Amino acid sequence: MEHRTLPQLLVAQAHRLGPHAVALREKKYGIWQEVTWAEYAARVRAVCLGLVRLGLERGDKVAVMSGNRPAWVYVELAAQSAGAIPLGIFVDSLPDQVKSILDHSEARFILAEDQEQADKVLSVRGALPRLERIIVDDVRGLEGYQDPMLLGLEAVAELGRELDAREGRLYEERLGQGAVAAHHGSLSRERRLEVEQKLKDGGLAALVATTVVVTGALCWAARRMADQQRAVDEQRARDQFDRLYAEGAKNPRVMALAVHPYISGVPHRIKYFEAVYDYMRKKKGVWFATGEDIYEWYKSQR
Repeated sequence: MEHRTLPQLLVAQAHRLGPHAVALREKKYGIWQEVTWAEYAARVRAVCLGLVRLGLERGDKVAVMSGNRPAWVYVELAAQSAGAIPLGIFVDSLPDQVKSILDHSEARFILAEDQEQADKVLSVRGALPRLERIIVDDVRGLEGYQDPMLLGLEAVAELGRELDAREGRLYEERLGQGAVAAHHGSLSRERRLEVEQKLKDGGLAALVATTVVVTGALCWAARRMADQQRAVDEQRARDQFDRLYAEGAKNPRVMALAVHPYISGVPHRIKYFEAVYDYMRKKKGVWFATGEDIYEWYKSQR
């Protein structure tokens, strides 16, 4: 198998280092608990198959709301192993912010670190018809909960081990299919030619997206445009755009204006910016693209 995804690399690493080399350490009750590479890979395998048994399908979204602990990477790599798409939510997010992110992403599953995080999701689940399971790593405090949506992470792993015992090659089959390209798509030949022509013409191209994956030279405007997320006033957002537009006009490279609804943890809806978008469209040289378009363009320039 070609090792082109993180789950595939994990399996290769476990085979290479065997059952004794330590991959992870987590302090519990003042004592460092060690996880070997073999245990790491086995845990990801079990959680992956447990999720599959619960109905996870390729392309589904799996949210993770957890601090820096092994469960986070177990679930993230397990989701990728199944061809699903993991996404993170800050543990200090408010319930309404959690609801907005889960709704926007259409997540079917979420890992909650503990009772506190699980309670946030439970408090807004009525507005999340697509959410099917709340998987909890640390189940202390949940003993009295009878909600069928709740399931401990260890219980998910046990479901996976049972499935693995019956269908021993299922994990390898899922792993061999590779991960879903969640953050970028293919840019059509016509759209690529359009981008290239705009670059040759030397005109300003403001790429306004609802989500964006850009680095390096394109980030300066993306970071600054994010400031408008805190604005409650449409005029302030327009003024911010005007300043960036003026600066971008002096820049020989393309200016990327990235409007992301969850930057800085502020879950504004895109409709808030519709009037601002209309204003932007009237500016000479401004055109619109998706985050995928920006990512593909950036890759083509590297």
